[in-house]
Amino acid sequence: LRIVWKGDDFELGLLKFLGGLYIFEHDYINGLRTWRELITQFPKTQEALLIARQMKKTFIDLFDKQIAYDLDPFVSLTLYFEFRELTPVGEVGDRIIRQLVDHFVKADLLENAAALLTHQVRFRSTGEEQVKLALKLADINLTNKRPELTLQALDYVKDKNIPEDLKDQFKYLRARALMQMQKYQETLQLLAGDWSKAAQNLRLEIFLERQNWFGIMNITEPRLAEVIDRGDPIKEASLKDLLLLSIAYATQQEHDKLKSLQREFMDKIEDQNGRTIFAFVTNDTGGVNYMQFDST
Repeated sequence: LRIVWKGDDFELGLLKFLGGLYIFEHDYINGLRTWRELITQFPKTQEALLIARQMKKTFIDLFDKQIAYDLDPFVSLTLYFEFRELTPVGEVGDRIIRQLVDHFVKADLLENAAALLTHQVRFRSTGEEQVKLALKLADINLTNKRPELTLQALDYVKDKNIPEDLKDQFKYLRARALMQMQKYQETLQLLAGDWSKAAQNLRLEIFLERQNWFGIMNITEPRLAEVIDRGDPIKEASLKDLLLLSIAYATQQEHDKLKSLQREFMDKIEDQNGRTIFAFVTNDTGGVNYMQFDST
């Protein structure tokens, strides 16, 4: 029909009807494509102006009222990027983009989430909002194993603009990015003078990666001494320290220290799997291959 009546009012009416029918059937991509074709074919008509407004309203409703998030993630991805010019300026548009980012992260579409957020950080945010969005972007890139882009995201914000209570988050994300790049010495320099638990945990990861057993001992021995002083049971965080220290002692053949650990902590470990691993490491039956244990 469109071929026979191409270019006249019948085709205009047909495109308008087909677009509306697609939208009614929840085929939003073809609906918006059809309406876009109407505007292209009949740009100077009153109908084109009305349909352009209807397209914008439909797009906003889809993303601001959560309708698009009930679709397949790849459909909502295509829908947004093909018609992103319909995103409104201002608070509504910013809200749509933030919701889209969260949606794509949940769907493990991290590249797309990062692309959206990068534009938001660079061009559509300032002040504290930019700082928080840059942190979120850095975290997404780090999760996606893109350390260079993690550092780039952090560098979008000037140091002087970072609130005091968020500076540590910037530092630790930067440290993790450097660790992913295996720039361990640079990471340790970044953490110099910071003896917080978070910083010490990062050092532990580096020491384990580099098989620096004495470095592991220096961090975990004082921590476990505090656990003994408080009389606490051994739970997740302390268990990790205990296992790392046990592996360090076993690797360095510190047999007496291994036996002392076993006497002191065996009955205090609440987790059965952890107790089994601890017993295996401290049994002193030979060398321990630390690579066989999950570092988490």
